Amino acid sequence: MNPGQQSNSQPFFTVIIPTYNRAHLIGKTIDSVLDQTFQDFEIVIVDNKSTDNTTEMLQTYLRDPRITLYVQKENYERSNSRNRGMSLATGKYSTFLDSDDIIYKDSLALAHDFALKNTASKVFHHYYETVDTSGKHVYTYSFPPPSGDMLKKLLQGNFLSCIGVFTSRDIYTKYLFDENKASLGSEDWDFWIRVVADHPLGVIPKVAAAIIQHDERTVMQNKIAGILVRKDYYMNKYRTNPELASRLGKHLHIFEAGFYLYTATVSYQARLYGQGYMFLFRAFLKYPPCAFTIVFWKILLSPIKNMIRK
Repeated sequence: MNPGQQSNSQPFFTVIIPTYNRAHLIGKTIDSVLDQTFQDFEIVIVDNKSTDNTTEMLQTYLRDPRITLYVQKENYERSNSRNRGMSLATGKYSTFLDSDDIIYKDSLALAHDFALKNTASKVFHHYYETVDTSGKHVYTYSFPPPSGDMLKKLLQGNFLSCIGVFTSRDIYTKYLFDENKASLGSEDWDFWIRVVADHPLGVIPKVAAAIIQHDERTVMQNKIAGILVRKDYYMNKYRTNPELASRLGKHLHIFEAGFYLYTATVSYQARLYGQGYMFLFRAFLKYPPCAFTIVFWKILLSPIKNMIRK
């Protein structure tokens, strides 16, 4: 029996890995799971009808009985793949891992210990960072303090992303990612908002995963106009759905401000500083307390820092 392996037939964790044309990257992702100090897990890979040799290179990994591969009949985008992964999962808890990211050796051990000590917690997360393709540290995210109204904090920006978050079986069998095409690009933020609106968010204040920064990342391809379209889609969704309106209606101005903060961030990444300031101002008008966040000031001072460096 491997270290940390449990004797029951149900794995403690299901690691869901959606993938599309990541033959050159997914091996490192899978290896990071196989290298965990806690070994009671299964891996469910959902291939979104890749056109490269992803499925072929996975055959070696499929010799491990803990790893399952499901190949989609069509390219349905990642929301459908994540939903499919949850439908196939059997673990007591599930977690998502994109096929170009990694978890560190203690990720599952930290989550396991937290789950045992906090049996009432149905959704919790540990921290993550950004590294480059060589593994060199690029950025450590400024996570909000693990106290207070976590829903309000999440509405201001998706600090959870889709890595290092763990949900119990009664959560991941109930909630689904939005598969509407208009939602794509912010579907994970929407998913966590709906979950955290119903369940307190637990926090493991340690970095135990990494998003790998490379030019192919979908987030790099975000267009500002598309972000604003998604904002309108979700605002309408939360206003018109009676259940969501009752839970989120009074906080929609915070959510809209969060979208403007995100748009300001993308603007600055594109060096569109004037446009970035405009969206920063819109965020402030919608929710003035956002001016007290680290994200707000990072965006505000970014052009000045760039000038000083030059």
